[in-house]
Amino acid sequence: MNLTRYKREASVLLAYIVLLVAVGIIAPSFFQAGNLRDLAMNNAAVLIVAVGMTLVILAGEIDISVGSQFAVCTLATGWLAKAGVPIFLVLPLVIAAGALMRGCDCLRSWSRWR
Repeated sequence: MNLTRYKREASVLLAYIVLLVAVGIIAPSFFQAGNLRDLAMNNAAVLIVAVGMTLVILAGEIDISVGSQFAVCTLATGWLAKAGVPIFLVLPLVIAAGALMRGCDCLRSWSRWR
């Protein structure tokens, strides 16, 4: 395998490793299991959206509207929960709202390109 082909990626990997080593030296508690678990739990929703967007970008379809749709769905979840909607209904309602927004966005894009 020709490693010189990946010079740009290697420099990013090296910078990432240097950053992790610096964080490990400055704050050794950062890499404790409890902290890593808390980071994963607190950022799970953003991670799911980021993985989805990565797949969209890798497929060659650039779509930045997902951030605003994620924010609207998050806001709708809070409003529904605060309004006293049973929690087992909140998830389907928010998924439906997200699907509706995505459908409107797809129709708008389709009508522009046809």
